[in-house]
Amino acid sequence: MTVERDEILDYYEFAQDLQRMDALASAAEAHGILCGQLCAGSRLTGIGWLKQFLPMIGVKREPWEALTQRLYQLRHFCEEDLKGAELDFSPLLPDEEEPITARLNALSEWCSGFLAGFGSIGLSAEIMPDEISAALKDLQAISQVDVASAEEQGESGENDFYEVFEYTRVVVIHLYQECVLRTDVAPTTPMGNAPIGNAPDTLH
Repeated sequence: MTVERDEILDYYEFAQDLQRMDALASAAEAHGILCGQLCAGSRLTGIGWLKQFLPMIGVKREPWEALTQRLYQLRHFCEEDLKGAELDFSPLLPDEEEPITARLNALSEWCSGFLAGFGSIGLSAEIMPDEISAALKDLQAISQVDVASAEEQGESGENDFYEVFEYTRVVVIHLYQECVLRTDVAPTTPMGNAPIGNAPDTLH
């Protein structure tokens, strides 16, 4: 990635941007909201998208121009990663050096944000195939994970975290492919059916 791309898609840089905007959402939650909107087929760009996105992350006033441009870049890079053939999309989370409780809490917030963003676009649950509905329910389970118990599990906790993180990453890519790339649907158009991998046992 270029230096600019690295900086825009950096958890800590994004957290600082949100702090400058007095946002209520964490970096993980805000990134999840954005990705949820994109996976549900949001076509808004520019100021139209910004007016939808900012209230969802708890920003009450339009940021100054430099921060606005960084948000536009974030949206662009996220969409690029979601649709890219390399499948290198990744939720924006703290580094591996951070305690597992911090990373798991961020993943939980990310999934919560994703569901909020996805739901804000207006896709009807009635037209979703079972695989899509099941994937969304799995993300909901991750958003409610017991963070406190993770630290006590030691290495097994790290393994479980990686498994759940990887499942989240793959499911989100699949949701984008099904809801956007494969069918290119509007909110009221039925989606196609395609299988999603099994959820990790740690979710059940």
